[in-house]
This record gives sequence, structure tokens and C-alpha cells, in this order.
Amino acid sequence: MKRLLRNSLLTLWAATTLTFILIRQMPGDIVYQWALQLQAMQGIDFQQAEAQVKVMLNYQPGQTIWTQYFSYLGGLLQGNLGTSLVYQIPVWKVIALALPWTLIIAFGAVSLSFVVGTSLGLLAAWKRQTRLPDLLRLYATVSQAIPDFLVGLLLVALFGIKIPIFPMRGAYSTFVEPGLNPAFLADVAYH
Repeated sequence: MKRLLRNSLLTLWAATTLTFILIRQMPGDIVYQWALQLQAMQGIDFQQAEAQVKVMLNYQPGQTIWTQYFSYLGGLLQGNLGTSLVYQIPVWKVIALALPWTLIIAFGAVSLSFVVGTSLGLLAAWKRQTRLPDLLRLYATVSQAIPDFLVGLLLVALFGIKIPIFPMRGAYSTFVEPGLNPAFLADVAYH
């Protein structure tokens, strides 16, 4: 257990350090680019937009790289994940908005796989004198070899584009009133 915890912490540290290094090595000036976007969106002068971006990013170019690194690690330990470059809000808010939908999808997928897997296992045990168990074993072997993201892309392409049964994006339709009502729950299940 101690070894597992040590390896997990080491992996987490390595990932955060690599992220810090990669962000610092990216070409271009993110402050300049983001300040231009902020200037265009809010109609403010460039210096004011640049100052706002530096505050949002906690950007302090005068510090040494080590000071920036330890400030970055300290911020992560305190739950400061930074500001989203896409949505321009704190990252924890982006995660908080997406987490409920992610948990719904994960719970649905685990429940469905449990029901299908248990049913197929019972069927294979019941029909063990036929070729069905061999076919199910072959299916299990092949399906384990295919990456999950590829299966997901193929399912989206099939049921979202080729046979458009399901919508390709969104958690629910815009015309449905969100709430715990049957119409909304049915629309969420459809999406």
C-alpha cells in the first residue's frame, strides 16, 4: 500500500512538473495573445487588458523559474488550478460545471456494462455445451484489444452521422426546461 501511494504521488508530481515545463516552453506569448482577445471583447486599451491577463494568469516574469515553479506547486496544493484559457473563468468552475454530467455518463456506462456483462455471462454458463461461450470469449478478446476512445468515435460516427439516431453534442435540448420533470429527464437520457 505504501509503495502504491508513493508511486501515485511520484506520478502526480511528474505530471505537474511536465505540465509546468511544457507550458513555459510553448512558442509565442500567451499574455499578448490573450490580451488582444480581451481588448477586442471588452473594448479596453491594450495595457489595461494586458494587466488584467497578468493578474488572471498570476504571471510574474521577474521571478526566477524556481520561484515560479514552487508558486505553481503551492497554488495547486491550495486548489488553485488557474484560469481556463478558453472560458476565461477559474478551472475549478469549469470542472464543477462538467462533473455532474460526467458522473451521469460514467454511472450509466458502468450500469449498462454490468447488466450486459452479467447477462452474457449467465447466458454463456447456461449454454455451455454450445459454441456461444467460445464466441463470447472471442468477442471479449477482440473488444479488449480495441481502445475505448476508438469505439467511442466509431459509435458517434455511426449513431450521430451515418444513422442519425442520437444528437452528437449537448446534454439536453435548448427548448426543454431544466428540472426534475419527466420531459427533461427523458431528453437528458436521449442525449
